[in-house]
Amino acid sequence: MYHPSYNNGISSHTPMSLVALDCMGASELQLKNYYERSTSKLDYRKDRSQENDFYFSEDTLGQKDQFENYFYYFSKALEKTSTEKLLGEVIPILIKGVAGSAFHPIIRLSYALQTNYKPEIAMSLAYWASEYLELGNSFEQSAENLAEIRTKLNSYAINFTSSIGLITDRITLINTNIQKDNVIIQPHKITLNDIRDFCLGVFAKKNDFTLLHTVTACHAYRIISKYFLNNDISLRYFWEAIVMAQISTGLPYRNTEIPSTNTDNDWSFVLKQACDSLDDHVIKLVYTCWEENKNTPSILYNFIARRAINS
Repeated sequence: MYHPSYNNGISSHTPMSLVALDCMGASELQLKNYYERSTSKLDYRKDRSQENDFYFSEDTLGQKDQFENYFYYFSKALEKTSTEKLLGEVIPILIKGVAGSAFHPIIRLSYALQTNYKPEIAMSLAYWASEYLELGNSFEQSAENLAEIRTKLNSYAINFTSSIGLITDRITLINTNIQKDNVIIQPHKITLNDIRDFCLGVFAKKNDFTLLHTVTACHAYRIISKYFLNNDISLRYFWEAIVMAQISTGLPYRNTEIPSTNTDNDWSFVLKQACDSLDDHVIKLVYTCWEENKNTPSILYNFIARRAINS
């Protein structure tokens, strides 16, 4: 079985893209072509003995070398208990470290839940636990809205070099800089709709690789949100990760109008083009836009999906 990351930290998108392609109506040949191309670059998991007495513990979260122990632990747990019960126990803890591996674990888990394939659910949870990254910002709240909070953080983006390779490393560094100044980043009121609409608008105005992940992360959060014990607190962990990711791009935020989309909101052509693609991010982004548009319709989803297939 392939490891969820390869080449020193790049996340594998293979299982997620296969689910997306299948849902969008890809043919067996398209699925086969994508699979063969995608898996050619992946790393196999390394054989190692697992500790039979290993347990889910906050003391071991964020330790990459514990991945196999976590996979073994979650696999065994899913043999003894329901997926619903296990997720209800661990996700309220894991959400504190949602920034780990640039949202890929939560995204992978959301796809795994759509298939209800337990080995993939265990893989996703193990990936999240081993890549866990708790940012630890204050939950002190401001009267500012999300746009105003993001605007006041522009100096951190402008003065930050985004040349660091991995998104997670950039998030960690920018988070440290903001923490030193005790900047308040939480609004009084926060909802998933607020975060989703904000991320969608920011990405619509700037086609940036990191910003793309904030949009797909919102889709993932919606799918697993029923497992949170306190959605307000969970959303604040999610928002701090989102805003740090946005700033880590080095791009300042401008509260300006979104350019005209000039699209007719037809999806048939977009889905067909996405199924022909071998690009992980194009496939997943189009699928996310298509699914999210069903839940909360916005012309921006079609605009972003069309931009992806034409780029």
